[in-house]
Amino acid sequence: MKILRICRQGGDVRVFGDKEELRTSLIDLHMDEIVSDEEFNPKMLQEHKSSTLDQLCSMFDWSYKEITDEEAQEIDEGWLPIQSNEYTHV
Repeated sequence: MKILRICRQGGDVRVFGDKEELRTSLIDLHMDEIVSDEEFNPKMLQEHKSSTLDQLCSMFDWSYKEITDEEAQEIDEGWLPIQSNEYTHV
């Protein structure tokens, strides 16, 4: 089982090994947005790093879907077309 990251704004999809890998990636991806906030404080950074996957998806307009290893391989190889608005997380 793999995790497909989906951009709700109509772009980027990427396959991850598991939900924790995706969560960590989203934390890193949006770190600059947190630290560049005018009202930034260390507590905000701590909260960002401890956010759940669903919280991060909600805050930054992502979604995800569990997919099979075979689907992941087809996506990575460009064989399976993906509509980014096709999936939503529960």
